[in-house]
Amino acid sequence: MFSGIVERTGKIKNISWKGRGKRLIIDAEKMTEEINIGDSVAVNGVCLTAVEKKDNLLSYDVSPETLSMTTLSYLKAGDVVNIERSLGLKDRISGHFVLGHVDGIGRIVKLFPSGDFYRLGVYVDEKLLQYMASKGSVAIDGISFTVADIIGDSIEIAVIPYTFNITSLKGKRIGDLVNIEVDILAKYAERFLQRKEIDENFLEKYGFIKGM
Repeated sequence: MFSGIVERTGKIKNISWKGRGKRLIIDAEKMTEEINIGDSVAVNGVCLTAVEKKDNLLSYDVSPETLSMTTLSYLKAGDVVNIERSLGLKDRISGHFVLGHVDGIGRIVKLFPSGDFYRLGVYVDEKLLQYMASKGSVAIDGISFTVADIIGDSIEIAVIPYTFNITSLKGKRIGDLVNIEVDILAKYAERFLQRKEIDENFLEKYGFIKGM
């Protein structure tokens, strides 16, 4: 599990096919010392397992299913990626609960300076947009964000300069694809409603419709 607080960026050094999947070799600089083989690491918001370690380079194997669901299939040598180690039991949750299980791909439709901040707009498929809410949480390429607004089929994000500068966002352009993971709480809420456990009797039991 992760929190969506990117620790640093890494650079793709090499990509090779491994059967129908791929192996990513990433230069993570000093962070390599803090990651052991077998550790879970979020790479652009995708939970991967470190399988090899050499000098400043870490290798990760990516399954065909993960390639089909994420932007990792579009990566090339030289690309910059966001990196976050998995949470420890005593770590603070400074962002929100991020599982590293990407739900779909979004497209950047807006990215520009706005006063002291940056404004990010991302097109999101209707299947994912239903989980979004103003002031709710979303992970974009592994970065924990608060949704500022929903306009049509896009979510709007206010990005602070610190986040813009330490993540891959500073190298993004209009039209670039990004990984989207919706808030896990929204999924559980949907599941709860699908089971039809919230009805008039439920609401009355907990005092929501008294006096009506």
